[in-house]
Amino acid sequence: LSEYPEEYIRLKGRADDKKFSNEARNAIAFVQKFLPDKRPSEYSRVEVRKLIDQHIEAGLKTQSIKRRLSTIRAMINKVTLELELREDKVHAFEKPDIPGLGEDAENRKEFTFDQLQELRSIKAGRSSEVVWLIHLMLETGMRINECCGLRKDDVALDGNTPYLRINKNPFRRLK
Repeated sequence: LSEYPEEYIRLKGRADDKKFSNEARNAIAFVQKFLPDKRPSEYSRVEVRKLIDQHIEAGLKTQSIKRRLSTIRAMINKVTLELELREDKVHAFEKPDIPGLGEDAENRKEFTFDQLQELRSIKAGRSSEVVWLIHLMLETGMRINECCGLRKDDVALDGNTPYLRINKNPFRRLK
């Protein structure tokens, strides 16, 4: 299983995507924290269940466990398909049962009006780029990657109503 991430990253053509690569490698580390390294077809459902239980006991949220298992499943399925590894097509990571899935989720609290006002009052200083990104996110609702990935030609100031174009570009993907 430990050889799957690099092959998966190569097959997906995402070697330059640091986040994607880290997610693939972290998914394998997730397995190897409690289980030995072996072929995907050699893991049993009992072992996968034990893996889930051990991560829950260690305090990992159930949605995080689901996400890691989804990455493992996608990785195994892609690599076995493309490299015709018939012996690994059937594996124990399909349709895992995660007890209490989502019940441990904690809703993020929204900023209070006073907190938003405090953020809006921050003046540009030593890290002015960060301050401008904060203001841009507050006023537009854009995500961090959307703001950081803006290019000069994405900003339209010439018309009656200024606007931003949010398009896919080499600096970031759109969600």
